[in-house]
Amino acid sequence: AAMCRPTKLVDSKDRSSERAKLRSDVVSAMASLQARIAAAGGESKLFTNMATASGSNVRTGIVTDNLPTEYTDLTALLRMVDSEDIGQTALIEFMALAAVASLVAPRQRSQLDMNSIVFGLFAAVDDNCDGQLTAAEGEGLCRVLQAFDLLPASAVRELSASGGAIDL
Repeated sequence: AAMCRPTKLVDSKDRSSERAKLRSDVVSAMASLQARIAAAGGESKLFTNMATASGSNVRTGIVTDNLPTEYTDLTALLRMVDSEDIGQTALIEFMALAAVASLVAPRQRSQLDMNSIVFGLFAAVDDNCDGQLTAAEGEGLCRVLQAFDLLPASAVRELSASGGAIDL
């Protein structure tokens, strides 16, 4: 399935061969997500609060267009990880987004480390913590990595050709 990207997340003028610079508004939204996670008492609690606020539930996920205006700062991020482009964010997508946010906008700012980002995302989507991702989990991880320009299209094609399962 092709990835639908509503906006450019990366400032292409400031790009080195190893690191891309995320747009300042994306970093700001991720910092806001981090603050909301801390205030709610964790990722799962914030997800539950947002799903409920959108008139949905944890199983169905967050309905982006139904969120109250207090969540406006997060709607663009939610749309970026909406894997099926249906206006809903599932728990696995939200957890992957939270993992990216914790690495991109940590409470103490440091250089982005690609290995830390990928490892954090991998852990966030590895439901049974066995160090392997199923095809579905791998596809979710790839979508999030692509949304933030952290995974080249050639790697996605390679994973698709191998059935999508990924070992850490």
